[in-house]
Amino acid sequence: MDIKAAAQFLGISIKSVERLVKSKKISVTYIESKRDFSEVELTRFKEQKQQPVYRPALAQEAFGIAATRNDMALSQTVAPEYLGEVGEYLEVLAQSSVFIAQYYKFAAIRSKMVLTLTEAATISGLSKGFLNKHLNGGNLSGQKIGKGWKIRPTDLQEFVDAILAGLYE
Repeated sequence: MDIKAAAQFLGISIKSVERLVKSKKISVTYIESKRDFSEVELTRFKEQKQQPVYRPALAQEAFGIAATRNDMALSQTVAPEYLGEVGEYLEVLAQSSVFIAQYYKFAAIRSKMVLTLTEAATISGLSKGFLNKHLNGGNLSGQKIGKGWKIRPTDLQEFVDAILAGLYE
């Protein structure tokens, strides 16, 4: 069968068939300088693509370690039992890394002597628009330097305390 018929048989484009031939995932024979695709070979490839793919060591992939053929053979027998445990472990690890990143971000901001409007909003949990309104209104102490506001952490703390006491809305 020719390349057009092979593409229709597999349900992909002609260009994709050419790529598969080039990467040697599909074999082709040449008869009188014309490509001839075997229906048996195309059926084999189609069935191979429909089989589930096992990702052996999810933790290894997360740390950039490539899996070997031995890992693949082992994972097909072991993976169904331990896949849930590995997934839960990775989820906890991801949540922990996000928490740690946020902690260091806040620690770096809190150690500064002057905060930008964005940093003040991040620390206080108030919106930038709300803080900007009170900076312009004089309720929050800050100084406009260049295009942005600079706020001392102590002034921000006093302002938040005043909001919680009900002085501003």
